[in-house]
Amino acid sequence: MGAWGTGIFENDDVLDWKANLLDSDGIEFIEEMIKEVLEDEYIESDLASNALGAIEILAALQGRSWERDIDPTEMDLIDGSQCEVKTS
Repeated sequence: MGAWGTGIFENDDVLDWKANLLDSDGIEFIEEMIKEVLEDEYIESDLASNALGAIEILAALQGRSWERDIDPTEMDLIDGSQCEVKTS
């Protein structure tokens, strides 16, 4: 059964991406997603969903998440020690 809703983590594409993130090296996987969406001229819905998930997880690592469905135990699996926000 597929997932579908209005929340950032309520569709199959971003849930698959999040599962891959949890199996990855962490922050680099998030960076790659954000870079990919910034480089593309046209963004498909699956890529947009994944990018929103990446940004939301990045915010969660800094304690600034809007999403209530993020499992804190999953955040422990992501190495956010290199997480830094640069403001212009």
